[in-house]
Amino acid sequence: MPLPQAVRLLIGRLPANADDRLTPGNDGRILVEGQGWRAFVTVRAEPWRVVLVEESGNRGTGWRLELGDHSLSVPGSVRVENGDGRWAELELVRLEWNDGGELPSLPDLPHCVGESDP
Repeated sequence: MPLPQAVRLLIGRLPANADDRLTPGNDGRILVEGQGWRAFVTVRAEPWRVVLVEESGNRGTGWRLELGDHSLSVPGSVRVENGDGRWAELELVRLEWNDGGELPSLPDLPHCVGESDP
């Protein structure tokens, strides 16, 4: 899966960009097709969230992402499994929502002195 789509998935969105095609399947999954990649996405309702993404076209031997422990649509855990059985699990340890306020000001740190500085 390309990085922009992976990032969208981790922030609780379908792994699709504007150029990708979405096709609802008869089995409840959504086929997402982008340039050089295809995957089946399984979603659940209340709230809507992605729970599974499976690489398409490799007859069960492709990569697979299982997402769980959601906070609204944002996954709290992600299990990534490669086609050869290797896997990794990621866990969200902190979630902060931006309330639209301004970022805090930068701390007053001393300037760095480089080789070309007098």
